[in-house]
Amino acid sequence: MKNFIYLILLMVFISSCSDSIDEEGNLDDFTKDSGSFIDERDNQEYKWVKIGDQIWMAENLAFMPSIRSIHDGSSNTEARYFVYDYEGSSVAEAKVTENFISYGVLYNWSAAIAAVPKGWHLPSESEWVELKKFISDLEGNDSEVGKFLKSKSSWEENGNGIDEYGFAGKPGGINYGHTFGEIGLSGSWWSTTQYGNYAFVCQLWSGDNNFSNNHLPIDFGFSIRCIKD
Repeated sequence: MKNFIYLILLMVFISSCSDSIDEEGNLDDFTKDSGSFIDERDNQEYKWVKIGDQIWMAENLAFMPSIRSIHDGSSNTEARYFVYDYEGSSVAEAKVTENFISYGVLYNWSAAIAAVPKGWHLPSESEWVELKKFISDLEGNDSEVGKFLKSKSSWEENGNGIDEYGFAGKPGGINYGHTFGEIGLSGSWWSTTQYGNYAFVCQLWSGDNNFSNNHLPIDFGFSIRCIKD
């Protein structure tokens, strides 16, 4: 009888834990406040952090199946991947550059939509707004949310943040379509929300503690932060 009761209790325990087991039978650690995961496409490991009810990547995406020279021009429809200041066409060469290692890849919007790893997605405008509101409500200051999201290093002109929530936003710069700019001074991240030939983009700037947003051209190149499905 005791063995039977023990078996029943064991089955209940296993059942209660089943929601924390992924398809491969591995323990899902996303119930914690932070951790890491591996993108199975290229075995790249990424840190993640839980902020409020959301789980964000704590690093810029670095998935890069191909690369184009900036001199090839911009595109509103073709997926294009760039590494800041790299003007060649070799993925292997681009991946050993300091800017790739520090800041990941710059994507035009078409590439951004397609580049996210399994189990994650590109955040919508409303999901970015939720992140900003969560921090603003806690800190009581809507105009200084950026300070809490910036990394503690990498920013020029004394623009470093305090990274209070582990987001570690870095200034990976911008691809303006035909030229690069703002590395060390600006970090910009895509959303899924499109407005014609523009899309909603969130930005951090070295000389500003705000977490700003703009509608910017979809042929520009920005960084990606994914959010957990």
